[in-house]
Amino acid sequence: MEQQEILEKLPQLYAVLIEKNLSDNEWTQLHTDLIDLVWLNSDDCKEQEVIKGIIKICDRFGKATLENRVYFRTFELNRVLIFINDSLYDIVTQKEKAKEICSTSKRLINEMDFFKASNNLIQNAKSANLVEITSLVHDSYKVFKRNLVNITLQLEKSIQNEYDKSFSELLDDVFYIEALYPSKALLQTNSHTEGILADYKTKKYTTTHGYTSYYTSYNKHENIYIGEANNHNMKHGYGKMYYSCRDLYEGMWENDKQHGKGLYLWKEGSKYLGDFVKGQMHGFGKKFYCIGNLYEGEFSHGKRNGKGVMKFKNGDVYDGEWNDEDMHGHGMYRWASGDFYIGEFKRDKRDGKGTLTLNSGEVYEATWKNGTMKKAADN
Repeated sequence: MEQQEILEKLPQLYAVLIEKNLSDNEWTQLHTDLIDLVWLNSDDCKEQEVIKGIIKICDRFGKATLENRVYFRTFELNRVLIFINDSLYDIVTQKEKAKEICSTSKRLINEMDFFKASNNLIQNAKSANLVEITSLVHDSYKVFKRNLVNITLQLEKSIQNEYDKSFSELLDDVFYIEALYPSKALLQTNSHTEGILADYKTKKYTTTHGYTSYYTSYNKHENIYIGEANNHNMKHGYGKMYYSCRDLYEGMWENDKQHGKGLYLWKEGSKYLGDFVKGQMHGFGKKFYCIGNLYEGEFSHGKRNGKGVMKFKNGDVYDGEWNDEDMHGHGMYRWASGDFYIGEFKRDKRDGKGTLTLNSGEVYEATWKNGTMKKAADN
């Protein structure tokens, strides 16, 4: 049932998952995770629900780590990461939304079951296994924190601005208050556990003057890439790039260049869906221009080249050959009025032999030069 719904609603994700030979329990867990992320009903997706889903899933993952249970790492799937980062990207670009999400995140973190479960394990520990249990809790927390911090990377600047603390610091505060401090007296009976307690009690951080070690590579003024890479740490395979200029590319990469099928969105509203070769639009694709025109056809080295159809915003249509972005070669231009011309073009103008047919029924077979029909005496 769960597997079928993922197939029907998220076929591209399903194609990745089916190769992983998941157990029935893993399909069920994954289905629950996707529901919490409101991805299976993304038409109703709200940023508040997405952040709640992220924290719920991390909470379950953290508890599974504490209990040494297997938990499928949904967040390690590139398509899931990209969905989350799309949602967070929309948030951080809107100040009021970012502020609201920061408040929601802080409240939900304080309510996480992981911290309560950690406290229960320590309080119920015997003297003989206190070090073992506390070390387990501490190690599980570090994995849990790294997971949550990395997923919510785009919220970091907003968290810093709102609380003068990093997300990592907020988590450390809650870990100390909820998991460690209630067992303070017990932890102080052993030098090792007392050291863990003291470390969080006196922890020093970089705040608005810099990021913690988790974020040294993150800067809102730099490109952000999420996706697959090769052994040389080059973008390779499926991934998504958020450019500092606020353009966006999602699709296939090869050796750090866009290569294969992909989608490129320009900040001003234009978009291209189609083939890329070595970082350029090359092959077949569709490009929607922000002014309202739509081109579908061949591209070469980033430009319209070959055969293609341009539908202009005003209702005109050109179907024919292109060269270096221009109508060039043989083609048909049909005006919204119903008039149409079939013949030769040169640099966006009728040039050469052609036939102009008006919607009134008049037909002119002539030679054209620089967009103008030559008179019979000139032919």
